[in-house]
Amino acid sequence: MKATNLLLSGILLLLSLNVFAQNSAPKVGLVLSGGGARGMAHIGVLKKMEEAGIYPDYVTGTSMGAVVGALYSLGYSAHEIDSIAKTADWSMLLSNDISFQDVAIEEKDYFGRYILELPMKGTSPQLPKGIIGGQNLYKLFSTLTRGSHGLTSFDALPIPYRAVATDIETGKSVTLSDGSLTEAMRASMAIPSVFTPVEIDGKLLVDGGLVRNFPVQEVIDMGADIVIGVFVSTDLDKKEDLSTMVDILFQSSWVLSAYDSRAQTELVDLYLEPDLDGYSASDFTSSDSIIHRGELIGEQMKPQLDRLYDSLTNLGKQFKTPQKLIAQQQYDFSEIEVVGNQDISKQFILGRLGFDDSEPVSLAQIDEAINQVYGTQYFAKVDFEILPLANNTYDLRIKVEEKPAVFLKGALHYNNEVKAGINLNVTARNTFMKNSRLIFEFDLAENFRADINLLKYLGKRQRTAINAGYNALKSEIPLYDEGNEIATLSSVRNDPYISFQTTHNSKATIGTRLDYFINRAKPKVSESLNVIKKITNETAMLSVFAKRNTLNKAVLPTAGFNLSFEAGYAFENITDFELTVDTTPEIEESIRNTLATESYWHFRLKADWYLPISHRSNFILKGELSYADTEDSGLNREIGIGGFYNNYPFTTAFWGANFYQFQVSNYALGQFGFQTEPIDKLVLMFMLNYVDSSAPSSLIDPNHEDSNIFYGATNLIGGGIGIGFKSILGPVFLNLGKTERTGQWTTGINIGYWY
Repeated sequence: MKATNLLLSGILLLLSLNVFAQNSAPKVGLVLSGGGARGMAHIGVLKKMEEAGIYPDYVTGTSMGAVVGALYSLGYSAHEIDSIAKTADWSMLLSNDISFQDVAIEEKDYFGRYILELPMKGTSPQLPKGIIGGQNLYKLFSTLTRGSHGLTSFDALPIPYRAVATDIETGKSVTLSDGSLTEAMRASMAIPSVFTPVEIDGKLLVDGGLVRNFPVQEVIDMGADIVIGVFVSTDLDKKEDLSTMVDILFQSSWVLSAYDSRAQTELVDLYLEPDLDGYSASDFTSSDSIIHRGELIGEQMKPQLDRLYDSLTNLGKQFKTPQKLIAQQQYDFSEIEVVGNQDISKQFILGRLGFDDSEPVSLAQIDEAINQVYGTQYFAKVDFEILPLANNTYDLRIKVEEKPAVFLKGALHYNNEVKAGINLNVTARNTFMKNSRLIFEFDLAENFRADINLLKYLGKRQRTAINAGYNALKSEIPLYDEGNEIATLSSVRNDPYISFQTTHNSKATIGTRLDYFINRAKPKVSESLNVIKKITNETAMLSVFAKRNTLNKAVLPTAGFNLSFEAGYAFENITDFELTVDTTPEIEESIRNTLATESYWHFRLKADWYLPISHRSNFILKGELSYADTEDSGLNREIGIGGFYNNYPFTTAFWGANFYQFQVSNYALGQFGFQTEPIDKLVLMFMLNYVDSSAPSSLIDPNHEDSNIFYGATNLIGGGIGIGFKSILGPVFLNLGKTERTGQWTTGINIGYWY
């Protein structure tokens, strides 16, 4: 190490002789080591360097040092980088989370409901290349580095720059000096098994810290005469600190890099090592204090920094504040190209962009387009580059990395309404036909459910889709009288269907659908009352639908709006039955008249609105209208009202009532609630609800006969409270509620994601 005042003075003396000989000022190189979250201390050091008036001529970095170094090389000030680090949502950035708003509308029903998702190779599940795909980091880096789009070399940055990564195939360090700055930053910090590797120029790259965590030689090779090195990593642990298998494994992968860092340190002229004891590489939530530690070491080294500044300026060096590269906000593209796609067609990707090369395009439009493409769930990574051409025109390059074609997904769940189950899902994309998605999903539970469907995108721009499928649902439906369960209806509902819908907007769709419901139900009552053996209701339904979904989360949303509307005509609606005993023709005719069904028109409108009032609390407003123009619609039209969770088809929650307690076709329902998360992962909910079976029927048909189903009345008020937490299995909730017309409390218990 050459950081003593005496040695530094000697170096400056030699440089002064070189200046006179070559008539050029000495060049200052800055080296920023890797270290994960500890690398945010680099920002504090940069602040103190700026206060001393020192701006480097070259910057090299590894891992987090490469990220900070890239931003500094672009012309961001230390204070701007400080603001970025402190305001970043690190939990989001270091995850595979995606805003639910960006998920394709046709994928929303299958998103965010699994605790395990594994790629398949043949018939065998495989482990992924890394836990975190890094799309959120790509988005952030791409936003921050837009000024670099179109540069052919990192030497063209305001401060020439190099990032260091490791070729995992050869085990050698790779110095990245051109190409995409976003990819260079992401590759340099791709910690093996934590982040997926990045492929650049045919090389599979991971974290540069595996081989060259302190890239001093690289900055010397760029032409640096004076090297300032900031080291924020750790050396090898002592044997008494190696107490676990994980400790041994980590140290084993770090040995060569640690020895290399020691050798690189000997090449540094001014060495700074912040005191970061107590901070690990994963302490991203401690950005304030880690940056402060960097400021402290910079303050301690202020005499050396001042001496360096004075000496270099005396030698004729002029330090200049780098000017940040600013990207223009709108572009005319000559061509939009797609690279990286193999099984997914270019037309599918272009169709999701929402623009073409015939009109000017803003950066905001490109951002939204990237979100749309990534939200299809076909890609592990989506990024872009803007390539300059002559005459102020550009090409847009969309860069994608496809996900494996087949995924196995699973989750466990339990609640006291529909009992325990194992949810298994196999999703195959482009295996049956081009630009398609095939889903097999089964809920292995007491109340079995199956969902099999094939979706195929259509048209030149692939902005519509046809979906053919089959749903099966086994239900044990409780039958109540005055709040008391008196019987059970064991139902098996089958639903082959085909639908057509728009897919170009991730937040909205319209379409049409044809269903053929076959519902076979067996009443379970005492033998003395068991007259009906089986009821069969077959309904052919043609409907139109529209959906608008801007919710921010699939489960426990806190902001956004969800609207769904369906209107249709049951042009065939037949009910038949079998009796357990022979009866008189009069009794059989009476049963037939009671169960008789007819064709009907219907609509159902649902709206959920989540209004945030702070970053931890929100109001909930929900409304629902259901109408059929006949009371003889049959089993396939009835909606079960009651329970706490909207986790079952053909039901709607009503806090305070038992699950499926009231079965109606016509009703209006409203809910008002409050949801808060006082501490991370703990959720409290309060809900009031009202339902009326006379509306909207009485408004549409004045001759409509009211259904006094709610304890002899047409309406009911209820409410309750809930407490829960977000677990690795999904939401865990305990609910308690009651209605105005009964003194009985109802309870709800839920563990895991609902199907």
